[in-house]
This record gives sequence, structure tokens and C-alpha cells, in this order.
Amino acid sequence: VLPRARRSAMKFVSTRGAGEAAKVYTLEEAVLKGWADDGGMLMPAELPELDVRQLAEAEPSHTYKSLCRHILGLFTDKSVISESDLGDIIEDAFRPFDIEEVVRLQAIRDENENGAACYVAELWHGPTLAFKDLSMQVLCGFMETLLAKQQRRLNLVVATSGDTGASAIAGVLGKRHLSVTVLYPSPKFSSISVEQEEQTLRHAGEPNITVVNCEGTSDDLDVPIEACFGDLAFKEAASIGSVNSVNVFRVIMQVVHYVYCWLQLRRAHPERRGLLEVSFYVPSGGCGHISAGILARAMG
Repeated sequence: VLPRARRSAMKFVSTRGAGEAAKVYTLEEAVLKGWADDGGMLMPAELPELDVRQLAEAEPSHTYKSLCRHILGLFTDKSVISESDLGDIIEDAFRPFDIEEVVRLQAIRDENENGAACYVAELWHGPTLAFKDLSMQVLCGFMETLLAKQQRRLNLVVATSGDTGASAIAGVLGKRHLSVTVLYPSPKFSSISVEQEEQTLRHAGEPNITVVNCEGTSDDLDVPIEACFGDLAFKEAASIGSVNSVNVFRVIMQVVHYVYCWLQLRRAHPERRGLLEVSFYVPSGGCGHISAGILARAMG
């Protein structure tokens, strides 16, 4: 269990680091780095406390966007990304979504004899219809703002087995300081669908988008990408970064889903506000989404 943080700039450490000598990073450094230098994931050294009582009291005023600002603000160094910057990033990120509320809860079963109801969280209202749009759009905007302040560029190297590549491309479109190279497996070697392939290729002609069809499975694609990020001299010289689920920002952004859904369910069941317990059932491949749920619970 991660310890709770005192109110100070958040620090991130590698999952492979140990002891007092472990290298620490700010969120802003972790976002642009992707992988830690030792090949581990960068995760919070401590967690900020999420005051759920205060959130619950302010519940009617909390939209998905305002909750994003609140939760990301707990991790962000305001001397680097101001509250105004963060607000602009979030507004721009969710502009392509097809519903104003960004995420919608849909009841699919009324309460049974045990008082349990069932809901689906609609996380598919983004530009590529993938739940990853929720984190990817904000992450790419966050990166673009950091890179503009630093007057540098970054090329994102992404392996995709379906929807990650298209979501990354949608996040990078129109950015001046970001480009993306997407590697995707040929349908001959993988279960990628024709629709997913078309979604990945539709913007391949844009100047900051490169798409590479590869012979092999998605697991095969991980080998050259890990080699690129493991070669620190090459990584620095080529200025490459990652927005695959190894990037801790995506995990932090997904914390918002859980808190938002909990608040919405409190609103839907006012008679049980003091006792409301929610169980989440999460389809998860690399376990990034379920890891976000663990962080949400640990934060409060």
C-alpha cells in the first residue's frame, strides 16, 4: 500500500527502484519520459489524499471536467502547469467528445431483492470510440503544453493491437511539438479488425503521423520498442516518448472514472448516500485500468 503524501510537489519513482537512492521524478518529468531509465514504470512515491467527504458535499457542482481538474491538480506542480493551463488542456481535450458530460452512466438493471443495481459507464464518446480517448486526449495536451514551454519536440513511439494507435493519433493531430509513430500488426498475424486498421490508417498522411504495418503479433512489436527505450543514448538523441499504458499519466487520468461514477451513483441513490458501496467490474488487458481503480481506492 502506497503511503499518503504530504502537501508538496508529487514525486514519482520506478517500480524497479529501491531504497533511499532511488531516482525521483516530478509528474511533468515522468510524463515526458514514459519509461524510467531502469526500464520500470514510474509510479507515485506517495499518494495525495482525496477528500471524498468534501467532494460529496460539492457533488452537484462537479462535472467530469471539473473532477479532472481537481484530481490532476493533486499531482501537478502549479509552478510548471498552472491551474489556468490545466483548465485549458482539459477543455481542449474533451471538445471532440460527442456528449457534453463526457462520461455517462446507463442503468441496465434496477435494484434486485438485495438492493443491488447494475450500471454501465459509457467511456466510448471520444473521437475514436475507445475508452483510451479519455486519458489520451488530456495526456497529449499536457505533453504539448510542457514541450511548448521547453521549446522542444517529442516523437511518441506506440505499439498497438487495436485501439491504442488510433487514440494516440487523434491526440497528436494538430499538435506542433508532438509527432507519433504507430506500429501495428498486420491482420495476417493478429486479431486486429479491418475497422481498427482503417481507424489507424485514416490520418496516416498528416505531417506528424507515421504508421508502420508490421509482420508479427502485438507481442512481437514490444521487442523493438523496449529496445529503443532501453537504449538511453538513442532515446535522448531521437527524443522519443511513450503514451502506451506504461505512461503513469494515463493511469492517473483513469482514476477520474471511478470517482466520477461513485459520485453519480450517490446522486442516483440519495437514500443510501451514507452507506453506498460500489463494485466495479473492469475489462482489462495490461491491467492499467484496474490499477487506476486501486489508486482511487487508496486515495480515499
